[in-house]
Amino acid sequence: FQAPATHLPPNLQLAVTTTLCLFATVALVLPVTWVYMSARRTKRHNQSVVETLIMLPIVVAAIILIVRNSLALAFSLAGVVAAVRFRNTLRDTRDTVYIFLAIAIGFASGVQAITVGAVASVFFNLIMLFIWRYDFGRNALAPTASSQQWAEPLKLLAEKNGNGTGNGGVHDHDIILALTPQK
Repeated sequence: FQAPATHLPPNLQLAVTTTLCLFATVALVLPVTWVYMSARRTKRHNQSVVETLIMLPIVVAAIILIVRNSLALAFSLAGVVAAVRFRNTLRDTRDTVYIFLAIAIGFASGVQAITVGAVASVFFNLIMLFIWRYDFGRNALAPTASSQQWAEPLKLLAEKNGNGTGNGGVHDHDIILALTPQK
C-alpha cells in the first residue's frame, strides 16, 4: 500500500525541502556545540566559536543548495570566496576541527545526505567526549591539576615513616597519586 503522492508547486516544494534541510542542519550541529562548551580544558569557551558553529553549517547548506547543479555558480562562488579575506585566528587548534565538522554538516545537509551528517555528528561527539573524559593525549609524566592539590600532603606522607621522622617506605609516585584523600 502506498500513500498517494501529493504534488506541490515546484517553488513550494523547494521551500519545504530547504526548510527541512536547514532544520536538520541545526539539529545536527547543536549537540556539537554542547560538546564544545562542555569538553573544554579551560573554564571558559569561546562564545564566537559557538555562534559560528551554529551559523556556519546553515550558510554552507544554503550555498550548496544554490550551487549544487551549476558549474557557473560554483566558479562564481569560488571567486567571491577568494576575494574575501578572513582575518580571525583561532586560539585553540581543536576549534578548527569543530569548524570543519560544522562545514561537513552543512555540506551533508546541502546535498540532502542528512544521514551522513548525523553519523558524522554522533561519531565526532562520542570521540570528543571520550578524549575529554579520559584526558587522552595528556603527557603521563606531567602533573595534573588534581595531583597538584595533593602534592604537599603526599610529599609529607612519602617522607615520614611510622614514627614521623626519616624516609618512609612509599617510593612509587603512581601509588601515592592513586590514593584517595581518605587513604
